[in-house]
Amino acid sequence: MKKKLYYYIGEIADDLGVPTHNIRYWEKELPELAPKTRVGGKRAYKKADVDKLKEVFDLLHNKKFTIEGAKKYLKNKGETNLFSFEEEVVNKKDDISSIKEDVLKIIEFVKNY
Repeated sequence: MKKKLYYYIGEIADDLGVPTHNIRYWEKELPELAPKTRVGGKRAYKKADVDKLKEVFDLLHNKKFTIEGAKKYLKNKGETNLFSFEEEVVNKKDDISSIKEDVLKIIEFVKNY
């Protein structure tokens, strides 16, 4: 992407390979993505804004985060490290495994009833 003072949504969308409505949705869901609005209502993004959008793209498309997961990750980014976030994911997986075991026990009980 060519170095400029401001970038418009279409340029960023082309660079990321996503439709402009994806970027508008990310802005709606992630308050930290708030570009300036120029005359005529065009969004004008600074380099820092573009970097945030690239990070969101990476989280959603490459690391397969959900929008909720990306929100949480970005919110906690300065406060915690990735290990604590991963630990939370592992804990959720343990919870799911425990629930699965309980469901299998119930199914077995019903079969034998």
